[in-house]
Amino acid sequence: MKCINNLKLIGTVSDYQLAFTSDKGSCNEKFYNIILNVPRLSDNSDTISVMCSEKLLFDAKLEVGKTIRVDGKIYTHNYLHNGKSHLSIYAYAYDVTELPDDAEIDPKERNTVELSGVICRDTHSRKTAKTFRSITDMMIAVDRSYNKKDYIPCIAWGHNATLAGKRKVGDRVKLIGRFQSRVYRKKGINHDFTAYEISVIDLTVIPEEEKSVAAASE
Repeated sequence: MKCINNLKLIGTVSDYQLAFTSDKGSCNEKFYNIILNVPRLSDNSDTISVMCSEKLLFDAKLEVGKTIRVDGKIYTHNYLHNGKSHLSIYAYAYDVTELPDDAEIDPKERNTVELSGVICRDTHSRKTAKTFRSITDMMIAVDRSYNKKDYIPCIAWGHNATLAGKRKVGDRVKLIGRFQSRVYRKKGINHDFTAYEISVIDLTVIPEEEKSVAAASE
């Protein structure tokens, strides 16, 4: 079955900088790392890193304080730091649109993610300390072009956490969620870290018969 990886973000540009210049093809292409502040339904907000080609910015002028819509996908890559492997997760823009200051925006449409893929690591379930609400962490492998995969961390709550906790490695799932940033501090270390993950709103397990029919048609 073909994997799904769709992302839509609407937020305010808080910073941007040149990330790298690609020398593929006949001309150099610049890529920018845009830091996008995306409000939640609560008073909090998520700070999302968006990788964007300069070719998408001809119509959307890049300025701090501007409100933009980003349509794209969630990409990941592993890198080494101090001899340890770390996973970087970010938004990759396929389209960028500048929105007017007075644009009416549905808060529920500011941050939407749709994924389908395979559970590639044992799920981990636990309870919150104060409310004893169920939480389950899972890692989803999503196919990308050119035989690449993105390994996307997800967190499910309540009923979705119970459903996720019963899944095993190799199970295929579909989900709708939100791309969130979460600040935390490790024990014994006196500075903050930021984790990025998909907060699951709706989770569906793909039945075996659906997977078999899809595989036969490929």
